[in-house]
Amino acid sequence: MTHKIKKVVFPVAGLGTRFLPITKSIPKEMLPLGNHPLIEWVVAEAMAAGCEEFIFITAPHKPSIASYFSPNKAVEAQLKKQGKTDTLKQMQTMAQDAPFTEIIQQEALGLGHAIYQARDVIGAAPFAVILPDDIIKATTTPCLQQMANAYRGGNMLAIERVAQADVHRYGIIKPQADIDSPYIDIESMIEKPTPQEAPSDLAIVGRYILEADIMDVLAHAPQGAGGEIQLTDAIAAMTPTTALSGWQFEGKRYDCGTPTGWLDANIAYKDVALQKLHK
Repeated sequence: MTHKIKKVVFPVAGLGTRFLPITKSIPKEMLPLGNHPLIEWVVAEAMAAGCEEFIFITAPHKPSIASYFSPNKAVEAQLKKQGKTDTLKQMQTMAQDAPFTEIIQQEALGLGHAIYQARDVIGAAPFAVILPDDIIKATTTPCLQQMANAYRGGNMLAIERVAQADVHRYGIIKPQADIDSPYIDIESMIEKPTPQEAPSDLAIVGRYILEADIMDVLAHAPQGAGGEIQLTDAIAAMTPTTALSGWQFEGKRYDCGTPTGWLDANIAYKDVALQKLHK
């Protein structure tokens, strides 16, 4: 069965404290990766996967990220006057092709809480979640498109191998069986285990395809680690009745939530052209 993923949620409420002082006035997601902001790369990835509706979960008083995808008549008029038709077309296409909803997360209570803010706009179909900190440079097919192509229903997580010394930084899965296949059935998972507790070296990273029913679970989810409502706890609570799978994606991930990871990504992307948003 083919599942078309039409809606995607981008949690962008973080304050980007690792990038201070620049993030006092510029959202971390608007930092450049090549000639485009980080958020545009992940929106383009979602479009390549067939997503049509884009939901930004942001924080109070944070400068608008969604406004980047809105028309700017003054700039467009200047480009037209200067005869810069290619740049003008790119700006107009971006505004036309990226309809968005911006929702304020009033309290920073974790990723699960952020996703729950989208409950009124998600509907009943499976939806995607992309964490913009995780930029994934694939050779051919973008990561979320790989996942959408392989999706068989239930909840699906992007996973990758990490060093044993780093498992404490991630949610780690316990696979049911074969881990050589890109598609993995997951038995269980544990959030930020010690190396001794970790059931594998397969870590959950910033791409998800989730059943809409997760909103019902998040509505009653208790606060977990760090006093936050954890998305992984909600996913785990669904596993007795909902299939859970992982996808070992093709590509290299860059953690752009850290200055070093962001710099590494810029080096890797120095000659990469952003895929056209308009297909």
